[in-house]
Amino acid sequence: MPYSFSPGQADPGINPDTLAAWQGQITRTLAQLDAAAPNPLLCVDPHDLEARGPAIPVTWSGSPRDARDCLGDTLAAELADCGWPGRAELQNEHLEYTLLMRPDASGTLRPKRFVATTELAEWWRLMALHDIDGFLRSIHRTLRQRYSCAALFGISADCWRGLSIDRRTALFDRRLIGRGPHQPPEHPLNVQHALFLSNPANSLIAFLEMVHAGARAFVSGTADRPRRARIEEVFAATDRADAYCRAAPAALTRGIRDLILPDPTGPARRAAMAEPFGIYMHGIDTQRFTLGGAPLPGSWTRFSRGRDGRFMRLEFGPTDAEPLFLDDIRVGTQTGAPPLRGYDLAAAISVGPILCVEGRACQEAPRTHVPACAPGTLVCGLPDSPRSRTLAAFADLFEMPPDWNHLNGVLRVG
Repeated sequence: MPYSFSPGQADPGINPDTLAAWQGQITRTLAQLDAAAPNPLLCVDPHDLEARGPAIPVTWSGSPRDARDCLGDTLAAELADCGWPGRAELQNEHLEYTLLMRPDASGTLRPKRFVATTELAEWWRLMALHDIDGFLRSIHRTLRQRYSCAALFGISADCWRGLSIDRRTALFDRRLIGRGPHQPPEHPLNVQHALFLSNPANSLIAFLEMVHAGARAFVSGTADRPRRARIEEVFAATDRADAYCRAAPAALTRGIRDLILPDPTGPARRAAMAEPFGIYMHGIDTQRFTLGGAPLPGSWTRFSRGRDGRFMRLEFGPTDAEPLFLDDIRVGTQTGAPPLRGYDLAAAISVGPILCVEGRACQEAPRTHVPACAPGTLVCGLPDSPRSRTLAAFADLFEMPPDWNHLNGVLRVG
């Protein structure tokens, strides 16, 4: 059975029921996608690949590209950093973050640390559904804080186990996931600590849809002069400018294309998601960031929730014992360099899954031919695009919120 480990192997001793449900959710979703649009180049089980090659990460930047294109860098950063509303609306690149605030010596609340996650909500939900005690232990290992079932869900663990799966699912979603920027979860755990992804664009199904759609031998050109299709052509052929204008779908499609079709005139190779399946942080580039003109301390970068370089959580910044704050850091070395924002840190993180491909090409693998189009056919950030209109309305609300701190839920983290 594929995917027989927890994501990143971050949860040792996982309940077998949880693992079986995780495997079932992944394989069932891929089977449904394949039934609708067969894809012989994507293997459900990586062990089915012949002469499997090394695992290769496919990565992109963690900051929201469509927000930058639609709103500009300054406003996109302001909104993305505004707490729960910005996280739920803007942070859609399979990385979500929050800022932990602390008072300085004058009592002013300032950003102390940046916390980011790439963990899928579906994994945490399945742990809670099938092993509530293991779920609570994982929270304690991650946050070094203890929570009870009653504190999180308003009922005892015994009562929780007595509920149907559907009722447990609904309660989990209401208490810990919420429903968008204006309806945060009832409990602040995930709001304050960014324990797992909550934006629907960052869901397991959305991710698997991207992988399934992108794992094809896309070609363009003519029969006697074939070439690999440009990523813009792939998305133009399916009228998906919205996906093209996000970093994750475009980078994932490009990365898989390069792996399965290294030569447009040669055979393609089958691909699969490597074990253990997850979306990982593959590093953070802090070279642009300085503190008093000097590089940042290495101790300020703390990855967790994963093994062997497959990390899904990052806490960045000084400890509470240090008198410094994130906005003491500058982006650049020049005089007047701007203070560091959470948005800048997200942009510096490489995010993505790990894939593997066959060592031997598949001679019969079909090509997916897409029409050629001129560069610039798809334009991101047009004012009349649906995404631009949504973000503009969100920005208007942000500029004059009735009670933004109430929605924020991050300013008074203990």
